[in-house]
Amino acid sequence: MFPTLTDTLITMKDRIADGTIPMRAWTSIKILLMGYASGIALAATLTILAINTRIGAWRTLIAAELIFGVSSGKGGLGWFIF
Repeated sequence: MFPTLTDTLITMKDRIADGTIPMRAWTSIKILLMGYASGIALAATLTILAINTRIGAWRTLIAAELIFGVSSGKGGLGWFIF
C-alpha cells in the first residue's frame, strides 16, 4: 500500500533530474516573494494613509479651536489670537 524507501528515493531522484521538483519549488518561492512584496506595499500604503489622516485631523482640530474659541468668548487658542 505504501511505497518503500527505495521507491521513494528513486522517484525523488528522477523528479529532480527531469526538473519537476525544482520547477515546483521555484513556483512556491515566487508565490512567497509576491506575498511578501504585496504585504510590504499594503503596510506602506496604510502607514502613509494613517500619517496623512493624522496631519489632516490635526489641522481640522486647530481650525475648530480657532473658530469656536473666538465665537464662545471663553478663551482658547482663537481667543488669544483675536
